Amino acid sequence: MDTIKTIVIANRGEIALRINATCQALGIKTIALYTQEDQSLSYVFHADQSYKLPQNGLAGYLDQEAIIEIAQRASANAIHPGYGFLAENDQFAQKVIDAKLIWVGPSPSIIKAVANKTQAQKVMSAAGIPTIPGYSCNTSKSDSFAEAKNAADIIGYPIILKSADGGGGKAMRSVSQADQFDACWKSVVSESQKFFRSDNIIVEKQLEHARHVEVQIAGDGDNYIHLYERECSIQRNHQKVIETAPCLFLDSKTKTKLLDTAIAAAQAISYDHIGTVEFLVTTDQQFYFLEMNTRLQVEHAITEATTGIDLVAMQIHLAAHKQLPYKQLDITQSGYAIECRIYAENPSQNFAPSTGTITNLTLPNGPFLRIDHDLEEWQEITPFFDPMLAKITTWANKKELAIARMVNTLKQTNISGLNTNISFLKAILESSEFVQNQIYTKLLHDKNYFQAKQNNKPLFTKTEYRDLARYIEQTNKKKQTDSNTQTQSLSQDLWRNKRWRNPL
Repeated sequence: MDTIKTIVIANRGEIALRINATCQALGIKTIALYTQEDQSLSYVFHADQSYKLPQNGLAGYLDQEAIIEIAQRASANAIHPGYGFLAENDQFAQKVIDAKLIWVGPSPSIIKAVANKTQAQKVMSAAGIPTIPGYSCNTSKSDSFAEAKNAADIIGYPIILKSADGGGGKAMRSVSQADQFDACWKSVVSESQKFFRSDNIIVEKQLEHARHVEVQIAGDGDNYIHLYERECSIQRNHQKVIETAPCLFLDSKTKTKLLDTAIAAAQAISYDHIGTVEFLVTTDQQFYFLEMNTRLQVEHAITEATTGIDLVAMQIHLAAHKQLPYKQLDITQSGYAIECRIYAENPSQNFAPSTGTITNLTLPNGPFLRIDHDLEEWQEITPFFDPMLAKITTWANKKELAIARMVNTLKQTNISGLNTNISFLKAILESSEFVQNQIYTKLLHDKNYFQAKQNNKPLFTKTEYRDLARYIEQTNKKKQTDSNTQTQSLSQDLWRNKRWRNPL
């Protein structure tokens, strides 16, 4: 049995803060990693130590050797990957283990077994779990296009083209009719190579008006539990926007069967960590295995809100003790939770990405309200990372009250200086489809009136903002110092450095 004493958090922003909070509550020291762009973010200062990565931007957080080297130099004995970046990279997980460090995640062999969607479908089908009709091909073969198009004709439109090694809504296109196939194929193949370096493409039947329902599971290789389900049907371009727990669409019989099937999926691969089994559910309560995620989910907050279980603490316990800390009878589900993802994008301009400097930030407080973020005024939002700015979670004993709390929270939330989807989220929550639980994965694409205009007006005009930003930059400009012992590059002018950190 290993004791985790110091964890390197191989991530950034709000998820780094989230992991740090649990670690410090458990008495575990934390080490933050940051790139040049992130050196002033608060997660860097909340950790016990912080180290600058040698590369900038995305490359910094994907530098496997640098992350492991820092962990060893800092005398850490564990690495937590969060989500995204290297969280589902079986090669990185193995390197961590080979370096005699504790990997806070599933075994590398398990990650590899389900990372490829085609392979995962075969494993689950062999275990008797229903899967969506589909066909896989490799684009390195000269006849792959003809094979895929023929498979689409046999399966029948509408279909979905997607990378077998993808995720996060990238390298994925819905194809409603045959004359759209060629263009969608080119896009998916290109993105599969760009984002995942994969030649493997899946042609899959698209289920009409289906719901996306996932089950949070956990296991230690011998024993398995579920922490109930979440619904993620509110999506745009296959990217989740609003998640809820529980899924009120499921009848009791189907829900029980779905939860049991998720446990069967975990048993099929002797799963040994927390994870998520995702399904598509049809209008007649039939469900099909979609994929399995071997990491902490972005939407884990709503499961925590409805079960009272700290999922990060469970991850750490499983990594250290190789044994589940709970039995199924210990887990109950209570109330109704909603999570909204705030993105830096402009809904009124076809969701164009938005960048800029936050000139005014208002994040409200309230009962049964949680806001996961790493934002502050005069922070620059760059195009180098994921556009998600924050996650807001509300909980209540009834759905109607949880919606009311979320709408009220969104009304009070202000992030000026760039465009966000806050008004768009509010429009969805107040729509008859959401209130009456008539949602499905393609809803946002089928309803044009959801293209809500942004109501947030900037606090300053462009000229005023430019002058004020220049003034603040000039008055706050000081030299940064590097700490040889921690390889830190800290902005000494930041108020938090004086308020939060003890002198080194």
